[in-house]
Amino acid sequence: MFGFILFPFGLLALAGLGVALIAGIIMFVRGNVPRRNWALWAGVPLGCGCLPLLLMLVPIFSGVIWSALRPDSWAFEEVFAVDPPASISGLDASTNPGLDSRAIYLAFESNPAIKAWLTRQTLSWTSVARSDWVDSDAFQGSPPNWWKGASSGFAPHGCARPVHREFRDVGYWRQLAIIDCLSDRRVYVIVQRID
Repeated sequence: MFGFILFPFGLLALAGLGVALIAGIIMFVRGNVPRRNWALWAGVPLGCGCLPLLLMLVPIFSGVIWSALRPDSWAFEEVFAVDPPASISGLDASTNPGLDSRAIYLAFESNPAIKAWLTRQTLSWTSVARSDWVDSDAFQGSPPNWWKGASSGFAPHGCARPVHREFRDVGYWRQLAIIDCLSDRRVYVIVQRID
């Protein structure tokens, strides 16, 4: 989908840069040219060529900056559709956007209050048998370094003693897995959506 959006901008940028290059060569060959003519011959096409590039880069960098600055509780709220409970501690979050997909990784300290809260939260969700999508995600290297929710064979993202629960179609998330890592005493969550 993004290819159809970016392709015209790329063509416009290439055309503008090409015209600016040709104008620059013509100005160089002609010799001493007043500054006003240089701005008209090269500046306008160069500006027209660079403007689409800037328009493409603004959404990309604003998304990266926003994901770095927003609090981790924001991702928790997006996954569970509620504020983090008061008993939560050590919350880490990371978002991995793609062109047609999105994944959020969460980790927090495991304690009896959190386990009870997760059990109440997941009662109405559709539970499914464990599949390999969490391990394949770890194999591809997508999770952040602190996320250790995969099987133990997938270092550095593996957990030695995981209690794995998997759900499907939770809210607008296609897949959701909650991994209580008994060896780390942390709960790892991964959610994934494909548009």
